[in-house]
Amino acid sequence: LGLWTSEFAFARAHPDAVLLMGDSRVQMGIDPRAVSAAFPSRAVCQLAVPSTSPLLLLKHFARETDFRGEVLCGVNPLFIFEQSRQLELPIGRRIQQAQTESWIARWEHPLRAWLQARVVLLRSDLSISSVFKTLRQSRNGLSMYLRIREDRHGEADFAHDPSLKERLRGAQEQAETFGQPADPAQMDRILDELQTDVTAIQQRGGRVTFIAMPSSGVVRIAEQQRYPAEAYWKRLSTLTKVNCIDPAAEFPASALHCADGAHLDQSVAWEF
Repeated sequence: LGLWTSEFAFARAHPDAVLLMGDSRVQMGIDPRAVSAAFPSRAVCQLAVPSTSPLLLLKHFARETDFRGEVLCGVNPLFIFEQSRQLELPIGRRIQQAQTESWIARWEHPLRAWLQARVVLLRSDLSISSVFKTLRQSRNGLSMYLRIREDRHGEADFAHDPSLKERLRGAQEQAETFGQPADPAQMDRILDELQTDVTAIQQRGGRVTFIAMPSSGVVRIAEQQRYPAEAYWKRLSTLTKVNCIDPAAEFPASALHCADGAHLDQSVAWEF
């Protein structure tokens, strides 16, 4: 949360920045270093948050700031086009907390991240004490499949993930059962809000690009069955002056393979 708060504050202070929004698929699939290479004169802020919808965050920068930069917004239909829109709420709480945080706390976040990155791989579910405990108990040391860098990018190494099969089953269950797809009337409301937000950013000289984040195998099949492109993705692409990129329409499935069904490995994230 601290790293996100720092990125959020930095983004608000740099209205011409490039903002990466979405869920864990964006955090692990769109490398800020690669984006920086494409936009060398712009700051790049990784604002993706696992298991959330980015729509409220997009609305914040469209309506409550003078943002005029680039937004790369990853689209996971399970979260963005879900009927209850409950996954927008965690972002709202983060925004509220970030806006009321003291300046001392804002200085502490990057310092803590700098120190942790040099002692232990940054993992939200690990503490330094738990790492040393694991190391003491294992002759082979600690095997980690995910490293969160100081820029909040998640470097996944699924080849060394002992729980990969369980993750794939979990991703499949989520794709098959999570929430309810928005009905046509609800989709109209979502698209109307998005059009308002995209237009506000465009009128200030900015640009919004939606990216259909890759998924694979049984996860992709379940997503396509519950959220057919004709009813969801293609309707999103009808928004006025909005950029929509579907990598699956341009690249072979092998180039977008997600070992756990839902996330890109670091070995292909840069190329993606």
